[in-house]
Amino acid sequence: MPEEIKLKVSLIQMDVAFGDPEQNRRRAEAMIKEALKQRKKPDVLVLPEMWTTGYDLARISDIADREGSPTIDWLQEVAGKNRVNIVAGSIADRRAMNLDAAGSKAARTPDGTGGCRKVYSFQAAGAGEKESNVGGPQSGAAGTRSSPNKKEGVFNSSYVINRDGEIVARYDKVHRFRLMEEDRYLSPGKEAVTFELDGIPCGIIICYDLRFPEFVRKLALLGAKVLFIPAQWPRPREIHWKLLNIVRAIENQFFVVAVNRAGKDGKEEFPGMSLVVDPWGEVLLEGSDRQEVLTATLDLSRIDHARRKITVFEDRRPELY
Repeated sequence: MPEEIKLKVSLIQMDVAFGDPEQNRRRAEAMIKEALKQRKKPDVLVLPEMWTTGYDLARISDIADREGSPTIDWLQEVAGKNRVNIVAGSIADRRAMNLDAAGSKAARTPDGTGGCRKVYSFQAAGAGEKESNVGGPQSGAAGTRSSPNKKEGVFNSSYVINRDGEIVARYDKVHRFRLMEEDRYLSPGKEAVTFELDGIPCGIIICYDLRFPEFVRKLALLGAKVLFIPAQWPRPREIHWKLLNIVRAIENQFFVVAVNRAGKDGKEEFPGMSLVVDPWGEVLLEGSDRQEVLTATLDLSRIDHARRKITVFEDRRPELY
């Protein structure tokens, strides 16, 4: 990897309104606009876990996106119009259970045909401008694209969108967190996912997946140099959040970009503390407990330096474990 490669990432550490996708999209829109106002725009925007709905699981089937609509449709337009990559956190995504692993929306242009639709801003009706480079779809429920005779599930899904507004990856959360009753309401993912952004190999996991080192190691062995982690990690276990992110970066000798939510969700409080950690375990960026946009630049040459200095991957003996 050329030593001059750098990646500027902006983390959208937002509070999440419980069970209110429209309000959350408006909030995300404002924060994305803030991130894109920087003199040198970020290369990648990253959102947290389940940021459109929060954990309103009792109603999740009703308020979830339908195959990424309207949320991912909107973010595709934002990415294409602003020439920015977006790791779209994760959303509750309702779709047919038998879709292929890449998803029916993979590699689709913003309108599904190669064209672009009008961009609508998330604002109250009649308020201000209707068009924006960081706009959103019109309010209202999304229609499902799934055939009515196919069994549907709701997945905790991360979509990744490139600068052209194309979906390059979708990851469904593999490890469901029982304390949040994900095993009751959400369908499990079935595979690890890697992808490229600007030619850089990346991987993605979601929140609880962080506690499974063998799963993260698989992504490193598949070539990931940057690991993205959207999360809703609660305050009582914030020390676990920080330490596990640091350890995953050290043991896999890659960058970790971890975006947690802030605020409260009923009795549950979330500490923010979004993190960017380098391959040596140095914390390059740590968020406060408030809603904010955080930006860091990753120097990808540090990965090769770490791996040449301490040859973990060359010294592995997988035949013994």
